[in-house]
Amino acid sequence: MSSFLEKYKRYGIKPHGILFFTPDIAIEIIEEAEIEKVVVLGIDGFTVRLKSTQPSMEHSIDLSKVDVSNKWNVAREFLKEKRTLGMLFEIILDD
Repeated sequence: MSSFLEKYKRYGIKPHGILFFTPDIAIEIIEEAEIEKVVVLGIDGFTVRLKSTQPSMEHSIDLSKVDVSNKWNVAREFLKEKRTLGMLFEIILDD
């Protein structure tokens, strides 16, 4: 887990060893990352069940090729579009 995300651990869900966040909490994390200039490399969407975790490439985004000044905006918009899906998200940061 990234050191930046350590302070958000209590807001996440960690059912299978990966720290997941709801879209709204993830957006708050992205906003704080922008303030602190922590670069967002990607966001992975997951369907989390009691006995399984299923990643979704369709609901994931690689931001490594996005201009650094725009990464936070792209990440926020991506998460806003996913709010109604009932998915959880892993945030990958460069810290």
